[in-house]
Order: sequence, then structure tokens, then C-alpha cells
Amino acid sequence: MTMDHVYMRDWFGEPGIDAFPDVLNIFDIATRSKYCIPVSSHEAFETYVALNDVKGNNKITQIYSDNHTSLEKATKQLGANHEGSQPGHAKTNAIIERCNQDILIGIRTLLVTAGLPACFWTYAGPAYCFFENITQDQDGNSPWSLRHGDNFKGEIIPFGCGVFFLPVSTKYVNSKAAPSMSYGIFLGYRMAPGGKWSGEYLVADIYDFVDMPLDVYASEKQCLVKPHMTDQVRMGKRGVCFPIKPKYDQVNLTLGGHEATSCTRPEWKHDPFGVPTLDPRAVWTTANAD
Repeated sequence: MTMDHVYMRDWFGEPGIDAFPDVLNIFDIATRSKYCIPVSSHEAFETYVALNDVKGNNKITQIYSDNHTSLEKATKQLGANHEGSQPGHAKTNAIIERCNQDILIGIRTLLVTAGLPACFWTYAGPAYCFFENITQDQDGNSPWSLRHGDNFKGEIIPFGCGVFFLPVSTKYVNSKAAPSMSYGIFLGYRMAPGGKWSGEYLVADIYDFVDMPLDVYASEKQCLVKPHMTDQVRMGKRGVCFPIKPKYDQVNLTLGGHEATSCTRPEWKHDPFGVPTLDPRAVWTTANAD
């Protein structure tokens, strides 16, 4: 197994949804399973918790990574051997570096396809790895089957797809005269320890996106979602559709859209060579100001 932290704050220093600034990527070489875990810090204990969650009831004997102190400490806390890469030679850590690139490209692809701002990487990253893990090769094998003994049996739903779902009763219950299922945006699968699936899907109510700025650089404070963890999801007669995408394209790919959202972006300045720099006095929106 190999792992690496990746800094995910954007150009403006904004974290992802739920204020996660970084991610821990884990690659199980034996099964080729990938895991993308948003983290609040690079501290050893948080790294250990993430590793232990991926491990579940399995045993990890050796972990290969760079020589960051937190990775070494977390590995020791887990009771595994740690092998460090050669300092200053990135190619000696090439497996996880390539995995990092793959996950980042996957995140971008899912977000653009779904029409969601970049701060939704905290959902897109785990979802991309999940899709990679359950994808079968021409022989019917997958990283999922290699680790869990059988291929994935749940519904395979594209990230950001519109779905009907049964709301969680702790959030709200639909009126008896209303349809029993609500409509929302699919954001992934709820995982259980050991890289297993809990049997629940993550779906954000469509109302969470009302008046949400869909500028690709929208702040996570402007994109508040609290997904339902539900075990009943249906795609409906339309099949695969991405309800957020049309507005996302209008905001990001038209002049009118950029003019309407320009007040939500920080002001830019340029150095003597024309390189853009961020004005430190800028704020995202007046709503975020004190």
C-alpha cells in the first residue's frame, strides 16, 4: 500500500465543502483499489484514523510513502512497516504520484460533467475512486472483487445525476398527499470501514441548490449542502440527466454569466511582468464579510 497527502486549496485559498483543505490519497497495490479521503490537516492522528478506516478488519503489513513525519508516525500507529522514498527523487514515489494525477483528473471530469463548483471536490474525489474500484475489466474482475470477493451489487449512478430518493426522516417527511420520494443530486456512496459500502447513497435535495452560485470558483461557504443518507434511490424515466449543468454552463461559459458573478470573485492585480496576483484586501462576497 502507498499513500500521499495532496494540497487541495484553490488559487484563492478556499477549502472544499465542509471546510476540508486537503486530501489523503491511498492506493492498495495488491488489489489496485483507490481511496480519496478529505482531511482537515496532515497531522499523524488524522492520517492514522483515515488509514484505519480503509484497513477495516484487514491487516496492512507495509506502507510506502514519502518521508513526511505524519505518514511515518501514522504507519507505526497502525502497526505496519514504513518504507520511505528517496528524498529529492520524485520518480521513487511514482506510483502514488501517478495515482494523485489520475484522481485529480477524475475529480475535474466529474465536476464539469455534473456542473458543480470546484469546492465539491470533497464529494467528487471519493466518488471517482469508488467508480474506479467497481469498474470491471474484460474478464469481469475489478479492484472491488479482488478486495471484497465479489463485484459491486448496488446501483451505479453517475455523479451529479438527478435522482428520486426517499428522504431521511430526521431531516423531513413529505406530506402524505405529496409524492413519497423527493428529487435531488447524487453525490456518491456512503462508505463503511474496510472500504465497504454501507448500502446507502448520498443525495443532496434539489432545494439545496436554489440560489447557489455555480461559478466554478464559488466559495464552500456559498455551497452549503447536507446530503441525505438514503438506501432508496431511483433515476426515473428521464434516465441519466444533470439538472445543475445548464445553469453551470450559463454562469461559466457566457459573458452574461461572468458579469453576473464577477462581484463574487476576488479582485486581481498584476505584478510588473503582468503576472496576476490576488489583492489581499479582496473578499469573496459581502455575505461572507464580517
